[in-house]
Amino acid sequence: MACLAGLNDPFRKAELLLRELSGWSVDAETLRRLTHIEADRATGTRNRRHDLPRAFAEASGDHEVHIDAGKVNTPEGWRDIKVAVFAVRSRAEPSSSEDYERRNLPAPQVRSVIAAVEGVGAFGPRCRVEAERLQTTDPLRVSVLGDGAEWVWNLAQSQFTDAKQVLDFYHASEYLAKAGRVSLGSEAFPNGWSVRRTGW
Repeated sequence: MACLAGLNDPFRKAELLLRELSGWSVDAETLRRLTHIEADRATGTRNRRHDLPRAFAEASGDHEVHIDAGKVNTPEGWRDIKVAVFAVRSRAEPSSSEDYERRNLPAPQVRSVIAAVEGVGAFGPRCRVEAERLQTTDPLRVSVLGDGAEWVWNLAQSQFTDAKQVLDFYHASEYLAKAGRVSLGSEAFPNGWSVRRTGW
């Protein structure tokens, strides 16, 4: 419970959450230490988890690699944590902008996640190693999903050459709304509106 709270919230907020939910008094520093110990243990045993490659091989559907980054506060200051999610998912029925939010997207049959606080020069090869471990390298079966950041497409091109590169729906609608504001005027696309909300 302590590690779960420490993973989902800053340690000071996790300390308050544990106190409210369980009555435990665990200070933020202890939460930080326990969470890092658990993270080291999980990292150390990752290569011994032999069932994931088999599960990926047996799963039917499209192979996806989702790549993104977020900010984490480290002893050296705020840094990017890069994340890649490998998944196999059955293809959903096509949808329009009107029914997009109401459709049921099939859940992944199998999933593997890697993350690291490091530059793209190190993270790209890390993604390739995981892809080879999971046998998710066939460019005809793999699509890379990103938010439009240049580093994501560069990583996709260098590590997943010829795989389909897909811009995620929410960022695509954001970029189209921005283009609409420029071409049609801000009155047509008030701040906070997206293309999805306009019904395009």
